[in-house]
Amino acid sequence: MNGLSWWNDFTRPIVGWLTVALIPYKTIPASTIFVVVMSTVISIIVSVVNRMVIDVSKLREYRTEVNAYMKDLNLARESSDRKLESRLKRRQAKVNQLQSWMMKQQLKLMAIFMIPFGVLFPLLSEVYTGLVIAYSPVSLPYLPREMGFVHWYLICSFGINLPLSRVFGISFGGEE
Repeated sequence: MNGLSWWNDFTRPIVGWLTVALIPYKTIPASTIFVVVMSTVISIIVSVVNRMVIDVSKLREYRTEVNAYMKDLNLARESSDRKLESRLKRRQAKVNQLQSWMMKQQLKLMAIFMIPFGVLFPLLSEVYTGLVIAYSPVSLPYLPREMGFVHWYLICSFGINLPLSRVFGISFGGEE
């Protein structure tokens, strides 16, 4: 008996119900549109929850402070300015605290994202196994011309999450 048999026993009726419920959305173009809409809804929900959970202005402020510190530290090291480097080392404990807080915020975001992704994705992936969801108009490396659920969902998710994160003001990378 494999270790995930309890999960399969739990999900089998859900997958069966979803398979029947999604019959109208199992052929192109309905399947293509369904995955786009589903990805959009999940992205909006995750973005709204992220916006409510994360103090974005505080995160940006801390990131700016940490980036300035790192820039100054690198300049001090490159110029071999031991006095400046020593002064900056005194601020290191505070910067480490800021980095720790920022990491906790990023982990919160990941946890929020993983809940719908970790539950819905495996279920829908099983429902759509072996079906063509979308066709790629061009041949790209690592991307089949006939895309299944996994490929199409990932393309939709990335294509929707990036603009939505900017709209909701939750872009945390270095892209300011």
